Amino acid sequence: MALRVFETADAKYYLGLGEHTTSSAPIFEDVDVRNLDFMVLEGGFLNTPERIQYQRQYHDLYQRIKEQTKVYDVDFRTSNLMLGLSWFIEMGLPSTTTTIIFHPLIGPFSIIAGLASMLYPIPNNQNTSTTFSVLSHLNGLHRSLIPTPMGGFRDAVASKKIGEYLVPKHRHEDGSKVNVGILYGGMHSGIETKLKHPWIADATLWMYHDLFRYGDTSALNEVREIVPGEEEFRKYDCGLFK
Repeated sequence: MALRVFETADAKYYLGLGEHTTSSAPIFEDVDVRNLDFMVLEGGFLNTPERIQYQRQYHDLYQRIKEQTKVYDVDFRTSNLMLGLSWFIEMGLPSTTTTIIFHPLIGPFSIIAGLASMLYPIPNNQNTSTTFSVLSHLNGLHRSLIPTPMGGFRDAVASKKIGEYLVPKHRHEDGSKVNVGILYGGMHSGIETKLKHPWIADATLWMYHDLFRYGDTSALNEVREIVPGEEEFRKYDCGLFK
């Protein structure tokens, strides 16, 4: 588990990369959540707000932040078919058009990076760990060069909704930067790359959504807010996807 802290022109981000089977609360132990304007959780597992009570990764952190800041889900839930194909791409096998395009040039890199992104150990709360830094950038580069539905596309959707919808929604009147907490699994370090370089996210979205028509537009535009005490999500249409 690790915390990545970085800034863009409009926001300061605290990107937590955790494990789905372990509490991620320690990642944000040194972060004053009262200063966060909002927190985004990886929502692929959340069919209802109540489900957060049964997710080991989120439960403890949510108990800490739920009265302190707004909590959103911007995730795009990938179909089982595309999820299966993604694993083949992660291993550098030519199973889809995406890999066929890139594979002759960077197939060997894809295999190495794919294995690293799935198997690398993430040091616990070591923000400056050289090992994590190198592997995190390797994983982010891999998911940018060979974006998969499971990783690259979901990272692109999340970063676009965060950077172009939620950050402006919470913009400060004094012009100071918006403080954003993000908690995803360790394989989603590509979110940092795409928030820093939105053109990478746009290229991924163009390829999958605009060219191959992957992803229902209404589902892509949906942003869900978890409100304490409410049994259903509050849903918003970000209007970013046409």
